Amino acid sequence: MKCFKKIAVIDFQYSDIFYNSLQDHSDSAIVRLDKANGLIAKDIAKIDALVCSWKDTIDAAFLNRFPNLKHIATRSTSTKNIDLEY
Repeated sequence: MKCFKKIAVIDFQYSDIFYNSLQDHSDSAIVRLDKANGLIAKDIAKIDALVCSWKDTIDAAFLNRFPNLKHIATRSTSTKNIDLEY
């Protein structure tokens, strides 16, 4: 078994090398979330890890949509955009 059941990446285009490397840690395919087009409910229920950037607002309203989320990785040096009190 790998580290995560399902990993989601928000609104960011990475190289295939990044996605292949990330895939090594997930039991299922990496989900690419596009906030502009909405989030797919069937994928959200299984996501336990999320990759975001400093541009993404990860507040309580956003986090409530991910019932199994346990890990958040951010591509930044700050966590100001993430509700750490949630």
